[in-house]
Amino acid sequence: MTTTTHTTQATDAVISLDPSTELMVDELGQLQDQAAALKLQIDSLKDTIKMQGAGRYLGSRWQSLVSPVAESKRVNWEAVAMHMQPSHQLITAHTSTVAATSKITTTLQKGKA
Repeated sequence: MTTTTHTTQATDAVISLDPSTELMVDELGQLQDQAAALKLQIDSLKDTIKMQGAGRYLGSRWQSLVSPVAESKRVNWEAVAMHMQPSHQLITAHTSTVAATSKITTTLQKGKA
């Protein structure tokens, strides 16, 4: 059985992967690349359709509805809170714990383009 090693940063543990896991990692990376390319294409098409103005646009199978969205304001509550210089006790009283989970980041290996 062939194994490969994988690490994402110098501080990460090196994990030996069996061949099926290696294939899944490569497939995930390829799909993420495709998704990123598709997102760019989708965003470009959306922008072009939006430039036509508000209305319903019909294709042979699909339709797009362009609706105006009024200007809105968002408050940066974190900045407001820091400006008010809250005490450590106040911050602690309004801090909640989020359960531990896993995160995956897939990147192209250097020299493997």
